[in-house]
Amino acid sequence: MSAATFAERMLQLKNDAFTSLGVSVGLRLGLFEVLGDMGRPVTPRELATRANCKEKYIQQWLGQMACSDIIKISTEHADGEERYYVPEDRLPSLCVDTGGASAVWLYGLPVFANVQHQLEECFRADGPQGIPYEPYKELIQVRSKLFAGRFWPNLMKQLADNIPSLTSKLETGASILEIGCGSGDFMKTFARKFTKSQFFGIDSCSEAIKYASETAANDKISNVAFAEKDGQNLPSDWSGMYDYVITVKVIHDATDPKKMLSEIKRVLKPDGLASIIDLPMRSKVSENLHSPITNTVYTAGLFHCIPSSMFYGGPGLGPCWGVENMEELLATAGFKVKTILNEQIAHYVCTDK
Repeated sequence: MSAATFAERMLQLKNDAFTSLGVSVGLRLGLFEVLGDMGRPVTPRELATRANCKEKYIQQWLGQMACSDIIKISTEHADGEERYYVPEDRLPSLCVDTGGASAVWLYGLPVFANVQHQLEECFRADGPQGIPYEPYKELIQVRSKLFAGRFWPNLMKQLADNIPSLTSKLETGASILEIGCGSGDFMKTFARKFTKSQFFGIDSCSEAIKYASETAANDKISNVAFAEKDGQNLPSDWSGMYDYVITVKVIHDATDPKKMLSEIKRVLKPDGLASIIDLPMRSKVSENLHSPITNTVYTAGLFHCIPSSMFYGGPGLGPCWGVENMEELLATAGFKVKTILNEQIAHYVCTDK
Protein backbone atom coordinates (compact mmCIF):
# COMPACT_ATOMS: atom_id res chain seq x y z
CA MET A 1 0.00 0.00 0.00
CA SER A 2 1.44 3.37 -1.02
CA ALA A 3 1.75 6.31 1.36
CA ALA A 4 -0.98 8.17 -0.52
CA THR A 5 -3.33 5.20 -0.35
CA PHE A 6 -2.70 4.80 3.36
CA ALA A 7 -3.36 8.52 3.90
CA GLU A 8 -6.72 8.03 2.17
CA ARG A 9 -7.41 5.12 4.46
CA MET A 10 -6.64 7.25 7.51
CA LEU A 11 -9.10 9.87 6.27
CA GLN A 12 -11.75 7.21 5.88
CA LEU A 13 -10.98 5.87 9.38
CA LYS A 14 -11.48 9.36 10.81
CA ASN A 15 -14.76 9.80 8.94
CA ASP A 16 -16.02 6.38 10.00
CA ALA A 17 -15.04 7.02 13.63
CA PHE A 18 -16.96 10.30 13.72
CA THR A 19 -19.92 8.68 11.98
CA SER A 20 -19.88 5.87 14.53
CA LEU A 21 -20.25 8.37 17.37
CA GLY A 22 -23.34 9.86 15.74
CA VAL A 23 -24.84 6.46 14.98
CA SER A 24 -24.27 5.48 18.61
CA VAL A 25 -26.21 8.55 19.77
CA GLY A 26 -29.05 7.67 17.41
CA LEU A 27 -29.16 4.08 18.60
CA ARG A 28 -29.10 4.98 22.28
CA LEU A 29 -31.79 7.64 22.00
CA GLY A 30 -33.92 5.58 19.62
CA LEU A 31 -33.87 8.35 17.02
CA PHE A 32 -33.70 6.03 14.01
CA GLU A 33 -36.72 4.13 15.27
CA VAL A 34 -38.66 7.36 15.83
CA LEU A 35 -37.81 8.47 12.29
CA GLY A 36 -39.00 5.13 10.98
CA ASP A 37 -42.20 5.23 12.99
CA MET A 38 -43.04 8.69 11.66
CA GLY A 39 -43.24 7.12 8.22
CA ARG A 40 -42.39 10.22 6.16
CA PRO A 41 -39.64 12.82 5.73
CA VAL A 42 -39.69 15.14 8.75
CA THR A 43 -38.19 18.45 9.81
CA PRO A 44 -35.76 18.73 12.71
CA ARG A 45 -38.52 20.35 14.77
CA GLU A 46 -40.93 17.49 14.10
CA LEU A 47 -38.37 14.87 15.10
CA ALA A 48 -37.34 16.83 18.18
CA THR A 49 -40.96 17.08 19.29
CA ARG A 50 -41.68 13.39 18.73
CA ALA A 51 -38.40 12.24 20.35
CA ASN A 52 -38.70 14.74 23.23
CA CYS A 53 -35.30 16.25 22.42
CA LYS A 54 -33.91 19.76 21.89
CA GLU A 55 -34.26 20.92 18.30
CA LYS A 56 -30.73 22.35 18.04
CA TYR A 57 -29.13 18.99 18.89
CA ILE A 58 -31.50 17.12 16.57
CA GLN A 59 -30.69 19.53 13.75
CA GLN A 60 -26.95 18.97 14.11
CA TRP A 61 -27.34 15.20 14.44
CA LEU A 62 -29.52 14.99 11.34
CA GLY A 63 -26.92 16.97 9.39
CA GLN A 64 -24.16 14.61 10.50
CA MET A 65 -26.18 11.50 9.65
CA ALA A 66 -27.23 12.86 6.25
CA CYS A 67 -23.69 13.90 5.29
CA SER A 68 -22.48 10.45 6.37
CA ASP A 69 -25.09 8.79 4.12
CA ILE A 70 -26.80 7.07 7.03
CA ILE A 71 -30.13 8.83 6.46
CA LYS A 72 -31.49 10.76 3.45
CA ILE A 73 -32.69 14.32 2.78
CA SER A 74 -35.89 15.21 0.99
CA THR A 75 -35.76 18.73 -0.54
CA GLU A 76 -38.85 19.00 -2.75
CA HIS A 77 -41.24 20.78 -0.42
CA ALA A 78 -43.27 23.94 -0.97
CA ASP A 79 -41.88 25.65 2.13
CA GLY A 80 -38.30 25.03 0.99
CA GLU A 81 -37.39 23.33 4.28
CA GLU A 82 -35.29 20.21 4.18
CA ARG A 83 -36.73 17.02 5.64
CA TYR A 84 -35.05 13.79 6.72
CA TYR A 85 -35.92 10.10 6.62
CA VAL A 86 -34.43 6.64 7.02
CA PRO A 87 -34.70 4.46 3.89
CA GLU A 88 -36.92 1.52 4.77
CA ASP A 89 -34.31 -1.08 3.88
CA ARG A 90 -31.78 0.52 6.28
CA LEU A 91 -34.03 0.76 9.29
CA PRO A 92 -33.53 -2.83 10.59
CA SER A 93 -29.76 -2.28 10.71
CA LEU A 94 -30.23 0.94 12.67
CA CYS A 95 -32.24 -0.55 15.53
CA VAL A 96 -30.58 -2.33 18.44
CA ASP A 97 -33.18 -5.13 18.52
CA THR A 98 -32.83 -5.97 14.82
CA GLY A 99 -29.41 -4.65 13.79
CA GLY A 100 -27.34 -7.56 15.06
CA ALA A 101 -23.91 -7.33 16.63
CA SER A 102 -22.88 -4.22 14.69
CA ALA A 103 -25.74 -2.14 16.09
CA VAL A 104 -25.20 -3.44 19.62
CA TRP A 105 -21.47 -2.70 19.62
CA LEU A 106 -22.15 0.83 18.36
CA TYR A 107 -24.79 1.19 21.08
CA GLY A 108 -22.11 0.21 23.61
CA LEU A 109 -19.43 2.49 22.17
CA PRO A 110 -19.61 5.04 25.05
CA VAL A 111 -18.54 2.35 27.52
CA PHE A 112 -15.18 2.09 25.78
CA ALA A 113 -14.87 5.82 25.08
CA ASN A 114 -15.51 6.47 28.76
CA VAL A 115 -12.40 4.56 29.86
CA GLN A 116 -9.94 5.67 27.18
CA HIS A 117 -8.12 8.20 29.36
CA GLN A 118 -7.75 5.59 32.12
CA LEU A 119 -6.55 3.05 29.57
CA GLU A 120 -3.89 5.43 28.30
CA GLU A 121 -2.54 5.72 31.84
CA CYS A 122 -2.44 1.91 32.12
CA PHE A 123 -0.12 1.80 29.11
CA ARG A 124 2.53 3.81 30.91
CA ALA A 125 5.29 1.88 32.69
CA ASP A 126 4.61 3.74 35.93
CA GLY A 127 0.81 3.78 35.45
CA PRO A 128 -1.91 1.70 37.11
CA GLN A 129 -2.21 -2.01 36.34
CA GLY A 130 -5.78 -1.80 35.13
CA ILE A 131 -9.27 -0.35 35.48
CA PRO A 132 -11.85 -1.32 38.13
CA TYR A 133 -15.22 -2.76 37.21
CA GLU A 134 -17.37 0.32 37.96
CA PRO A 135 -16.97 2.11 34.57
CA TYR A 136 -18.00 -1.10 32.80
CA LYS A 137 -21.33 -1.70 34.55
CA GLU A 138 -23.32 -0.85 31.44
CA LEU A 139 -21.70 -3.81 29.69
CA ILE A 140 -24.28 -5.99 31.45
CA GLN A 141 -26.92 -4.41 29.23
CA VAL A 142 -24.68 -4.46 26.16
CA ARG A 143 -23.90 -8.15 26.65
CA SER A 144 -27.58 -8.96 27.13
CA LYS A 145 -28.47 -7.12 23.91
CA LEU A 146 -25.54 -8.69 22.07
CA PHE A 147 -26.67 -12.20 22.97
CA ALA A 148 -30.40 -11.54 22.53
CA GLY A 149 -32.35 -13.09 19.70
CA ARG A 150 -30.72 -16.14 18.15
CA PHE A 151 -27.38 -16.33 20.00
CA TRP A 152 -28.50 -18.48 22.93
CA PRO A 153 -30.75 -20.83 20.91
CA ASN A 154 -27.96 -21.20 18.34
CA LEU A 155 -25.45 -21.96 21.08
CA MET A 156 -27.81 -24.53 22.58
CA LYS A 157 -28.02 -26.24 19.20
CA GLN A 158 -24.23 -26.25 18.85
CA LEU A 159 -23.84 -27.72 22.33
CA ALA A 160 -26.32 -30.48 21.48
CA ASP A 161 -24.54 -31.19 18.19
CA ASN A 162 -21.11 -31.23 19.83
CA ILE A 163 -22.18 -33.33 22.84
CA PRO A 164 -24.63 -36.01 21.64
CA SER A 165 -25.45 -37.17 25.18
CA LEU A 166 -26.29 -33.72 26.53
CA THR A 167 -29.89 -33.41 25.34
CA SER A 168 -31.01 -36.76 26.76
CA LYS A 169 -29.29 -35.97 30.07
CA LEU A 170 -31.09 -32.62 30.30
CA GLU A 171 -34.43 -34.13 29.32
CA THR A 172 -34.10 -36.79 32.01
CA GLY A 173 -33.05 -34.34 34.70
CA ALA A 174 -29.59 -32.97 35.48
CA SER A 175 -27.89 -30.34 37.61
CA ILE A 176 -26.29 -27.51 35.61
CA LEU A 177 -24.03 -24.68 36.76
CA GLU A 178 -23.05 -21.62 34.73
CA ILE A 179 -20.10 -19.59 36.00
CA GLY A 180 -20.21 -15.96 34.93
CA CYS A 181 -23.90 -16.04 34.01
CA GLY A 182 -24.26 -12.26 33.68
CA SER A 183 -27.92 -11.37 33.26
CA GLY A 184 -28.83 -15.06 33.26
CA ASP A 185 -30.26 -15.22 29.75
CA PHE A 186 -28.59 -18.53 28.87
CA MET A 187 -29.67 -20.32 32.03
CA LYS A 188 -33.23 -19.07 31.56
CA THR A 189 -33.25 -20.23 27.93
CA PHE A 190 -32.02 -23.66 29.03
CA ALA A 191 -34.48 -23.85 31.93
CA ARG A 192 -37.50 -23.08 29.77
CA LYS A 193 -36.62 -25.93 27.41
CA PHE A 194 -35.53 -28.58 29.93
CA THR A 195 -38.01 -28.38 32.78
CA LYS A 196 -36.83 -31.56 34.53
CA SER A 197 -33.31 -30.20 35.06
CA GLN A 198 -32.15 -27.71 37.67
CA PHE A 199 -30.09 -24.70 36.60
CA PHE A 200 -27.94 -22.46 38.75
CA GLY A 201 -26.11 -19.36 37.56
CA ILE A 202 -23.46 -17.47 39.50
CA ASP A 203 -21.68 -14.19 38.86
CA SER A 204 -19.54 -11.84 40.92
CA CYS A 205 -21.57 -8.83 39.77
CA SER A 206 -24.43 -8.08 42.17
CA GLU A 207 -26.33 -5.97 39.61
CA ALA A 208 -26.32 -8.82 37.09
CA ILE A 209 -27.55 -11.33 39.67
CA LYS A 210 -30.31 -8.98 40.82
CA TYR A 211 -31.50 -8.58 37.23
CA ALA A 212 -31.28 -12.32 36.50
CA SER A 213 -33.25 -13.24 39.63
CA GLU A 214 -35.94 -10.65 39.05
CA THR A 215 -36.51 -11.56 35.41
CA ALA A 216 -36.61 -15.29 36.21
CA ALA A 217 -39.24 -14.62 38.87
CA ASN A 218 -41.24 -12.38 36.54
CA ASP A 219 -41.13 -15.06 33.84
CA LYS A 220 -42.15 -17.71 36.41
CA ILE A 221 -39.19 -19.98 35.63
CA SER A 222 -39.11 -22.23 38.68
CA ASN A 223 -36.14 -24.49 37.83
CA VAL A 224 -33.47 -21.78 37.71
CA ALA A 225 -31.77 -19.79 40.46
CA PHE A 226 -28.97 -17.25 40.67
CA ALA A 227 -26.48 -16.15 43.32
CA GLU A 228 -23.58 -13.75 43.68
CA LYS A 229 -20.51 -15.97 44.02
CA ASP A 230 -16.88 -16.07 42.93
CA GLY A 231 -16.31 -18.79 40.35
CA GLN A 232 -12.73 -19.12 41.60
CA ASN A 233 -13.82 -19.95 45.15
CA LEU A 234 -16.91 -22.15 45.05
CA PRO A 235 -18.46 -23.50 48.26
CA SER A 236 -16.62 -26.47 49.72
CA ASP A 237 -19.78 -28.58 49.86
CA TRP A 238 -20.29 -28.33 46.09
CA SER A 239 -17.72 -31.04 45.33
CA GLY A 240 -19.10 -33.57 42.85
CA MET A 241 -22.46 -31.77 42.71
CA TYR A 242 -22.99 -30.93 39.02
CA ASP A 243 -23.58 -33.00 35.91
CA TYR A 244 -22.65 -30.16 33.62
CA VAL A 245 -20.77 -26.86 34.05
CA ILE A 246 -20.57 -24.16 31.40
CA THR A 247 -18.79 -20.82 31.08
CA VAL A 248 -19.27 -18.47 28.14
CA LYS A 249 -16.35 -16.13 27.38
CA VAL A 250 -15.34 -16.00 31.04
CA ILE A 251 -12.01 -17.79 31.49
CA HIS A 252 -9.99 -15.14 29.66
CA ASP A 253 -11.38 -12.47 32.05
CA ALA A 254 -10.67 -14.41 35.26
CA THR A 255 -8.15 -13.12 37.79
CA ASP A 256 -7.04 -16.71 38.38
CA PRO A 257 -7.98 -18.88 35.37
CA LYS A 258 -6.16 -21.94 36.74
CA LYS A 259 -8.08 -21.76 40.02
CA MET A 260 -11.40 -21.36 38.20
CA LEU A 261 -10.75 -24.43 36.07
CA SER A 262 -9.68 -26.36 39.17
CA GLU A 263 -12.96 -25.40 40.83
CA ILE A 264 -14.95 -26.47 37.77
CA LYS A 265 -13.25 -29.85 37.86
CA ARG A 266 -13.92 -30.20 41.59
CA VAL A 267 -17.67 -29.53 41.43
CA LEU A 268 -18.27 -31.90 38.51
CA LYS A 269 -19.62 -35.37 39.16
CA PRO A 270 -17.19 -38.17 38.22
CA ASP A 271 -18.98 -38.67 34.89
CA GLY A 272 -19.77 -34.96 34.43
CA LEU A 273 -18.52 -32.70 31.71
CA ALA A 274 -17.87 -29.02 31.14
CA SER A 275 -18.23 -26.70 28.17
CA ILE A 276 -15.74 -23.85 28.08
CA ILE A 277 -16.96 -21.41 25.44
CA ASP A 278 -14.62 -18.72 24.21
CA LEU A 279 -13.58 -17.00 21.00
CA PRO A 280 -11.88 -18.89 18.16
CA MET A 281 -8.76 -16.72 18.07
CA ARG A 282 -5.39 -18.29 17.45
CA SER A 283 -2.42 -17.56 19.68
CA LYS A 284 -0.45 -15.94 16.83
CA VAL A 285 -1.73 -12.61 15.56
CA SER A 286 -0.68 -13.50 12.02
CA GLU A 287 -3.21 -16.34 12.05
CA ASN A 288 -6.06 -13.99 13.00
CA LEU A 289 -5.58 -11.41 10.26
CA HIS A 290 -8.42 -12.60 8.05
CA SER A 291 -11.02 -13.47 10.68
CA PRO A 292 -14.19 -11.34 10.36
CA ILE A 293 -14.36 -10.78 14.13
CA THR A 294 -10.76 -9.88 14.99
CA ASN A 295 -11.16 -6.09 14.93
CA THR A 296 -13.98 -6.22 17.47
CA VAL A 297 -12.35 -8.89 19.63
CA TYR A 298 -8.97 -7.19 19.93
CA THR A 299 -10.67 -3.86 20.71
CA ALA A 300 -12.90 -5.36 23.41
CA GLY A 301 -9.87 -7.10 24.88
CA LEU A 302 -7.81 -3.91 24.94
CA PHE A 303 -10.50 -1.64 26.38
CA HIS A 304 -12.18 -4.06 28.79
CA CYS A 305 -10.99 -7.63 29.27
CA ILE A 306 -7.30 -7.03 29.93
CA PRO A 307 -7.52 -3.89 32.12
CA SER A 308 -10.40 -5.24 34.22
CA SER A 309 -8.54 -8.52 34.83
CA MET A 310 -5.24 -6.85 35.65
CA PHE A 311 -6.77 -4.33 38.04
CA TYR A 312 -7.79 -7.21 40.31
CA GLY A 313 -4.44 -8.98 40.05
CA GLY A 314 -5.25 -11.23 37.11
CA PRO A 315 -2.93 -12.15 34.22
CA GLY A 316 -4.94 -10.17 31.65
CA LEU A 317 -5.20 -13.01 29.15
CA GLY A 318 -7.78 -11.26 27.00
CA PRO A 319 -10.05 -12.83 24.36
CA CYS A 320 -7.20 -13.19 21.86
CA TRP A 321 -5.09 -15.33 24.15
CA GLY A 322 -5.66 -18.13 21.68
CA VAL A 323 -6.90 -21.66 21.18
CA GLU A 324 -3.47 -23.22 21.58
CA ASN A 325 -2.87 -21.57 24.95
CA MET A 326 -6.36 -22.45 26.17
CA GLU A 327 -5.93 -26.12 25.26
CA GLU A 328 -2.65 -26.21 27.16
CA LEU A 329 -4.23 -24.59 30.23
CA LEU A 330 -7.16 -27.02 30.20
CA ALA A 331 -4.81 -29.99 29.94
CA THR A 332 -2.76 -28.64 32.84
CA ALA A 333 -5.98 -28.41 34.88
CA GLY A 334 -6.48 -32.15 34.40
CA PHE A 335 -9.10 -32.16 31.64
CA LYS A 336 -9.32 -34.30 28.56
CA VAL A 337 -10.27 -31.76 25.89
CA LYS A 338 -12.10 -31.93 22.57
CA THR A 339 -11.94 -28.60 20.72
CA ILE A 340 -14.63 -27.62 18.19
CA LEU A 341 -14.18 -24.37 16.28
CA ASN A 342 -16.30 -22.21 14.02
CA GLU A 343 -16.09 -18.56 12.96
CA GLN A 344 -17.83 -17.30 16.10
CA ILE A 345 -16.86 -19.54 19.02
CA ALA A 346 -14.39 -22.10 20.31
CA HIS A 347 -16.08 -24.89 22.25
CA TYR A 348 -13.82 -26.89 24.55
CA VAL A 349 -15.63 -30.04 25.70
CA CYS A 350 -13.91 -31.09 28.92
CA THR A 351 -14.06 -34.39 30.79
CA ASP A 352 -11.91 -35.92 33.52
CA LYS A 353 -8.76 -37.58 32.20
